[in-house]
Amino acid sequence: MPNRPSSGVAMLAAGTLVLLAPLAVTAAGTATDAGPTAATAPAPPVGVGRDGGPAAPYTVEAHETADVRSGPARSYAKAGSVAPGRPRGAYCWTHGGTVTGNGRSDDVWVRLLTGHVSAVHLEGGPYGGLPASATC
Repeated sequence: MPNRPSSGVAMLAAGTLVLLAPLAVTAAGTATDAGPTAATAPAPPVGVGRDGGPAAPYTVEAHETADVRSGPARSYAKAGSVAPGRPRGAYCWTHGGTVTGNGRSDDVWVRLLTGHVSAVHLEGGPYGGLPASATC
């Protein structure tokens, strides 16, 4: 058998091996380095999402396509958009520029990871589905 290093095993002294990673047994009965899997990968720390960004405590959904702005008013630069049927993580709401649409006028804006969206464009009432206590 060829002598090659394995990332799952370390030799401490002659004849002593230490397992450093999970091993999988193949049908032939030989062990192979399984490496990290979804089942063994550590969960991110509390408050951090799987993508490495901050975990959003709320989810909002638009009832129409709407612009996401870099701040809580239409005068801020466009930072993206939200679309119906595509839930987005949200952190809090704040007052900003007034937006009129869908039969109402409101100055409530919901903060997403990528910017702010007017609550006028979101499902769930005056705070876009967030609780009244979730102020920024």
